[in-house]
Amino acid sequence: SIIETHKRLYRNAFLASDLILVLSSQWKEFIKNTLGISERVIVLYNPIISLPQVGKHYGKKKYILFAGTVDKRKGYHDLIASFSMVSMLFPDWRLLIAGNGEVEEGKSLAKRLGIDAKVEFLGWITGDTKDTVFGEASIYCLPSYAEGFPMSVLDAWAYGLPVVCTPVGGIMDVAKDGENIMLFNPGNIKML
Repeated sequence: SIIETHKRLYRNAFLASDLILVLSSQWKEFIKNTLGISERVIVLYNPIISLPQVGKHYGKKKYILFAGTVDKRKGYHDLIASFSMVSMLFPDWRLLIAGNGEVEEGKSLAKRLGIDAKVEFLGWITGDTKDTVFGEASIYCLPSYAEGFPMSVLDAWAYGLPVVCTPVGGIMDVAKDGENIMLFNPGNIKML
């Protein structure tokens, strides 16, 4: 089968490597269980790249931030749907979505749910814009279905943001539900 062919190709490539770097212990286990390789597999976590500017005061604003590729695998549609369920209870809160991808689909969903005036799509952000958006956010949410180790969660933590996330990928290597993160199951809009 094609799956077995790809397994053989990956296994042969990995066995020919001096070292296999993965983003989390979950990926290390996956390689062990799927390909039968456990030697020379090392976890190397993503570094924090975005740091708040020293001495800069960020005035917190009432918005929930999502940053990343806007695609269904990242769960942006779940976040919009969930936000629509509570937006009437919190009329002065907004949802900011930073990233590129299925932006038009996201705008269409927000419009269908009647919250398009409260959902803003920023596009891909970098530099001072990214610094300001993360610095002024009140909550960071990543409702992803699959991850390696999400850089955006590291960014959010660097800015001291409370993080709401799904228990996927490398996040589980450092997540302590209720302590440094609030976890919910992927696709569970009510729980979110």
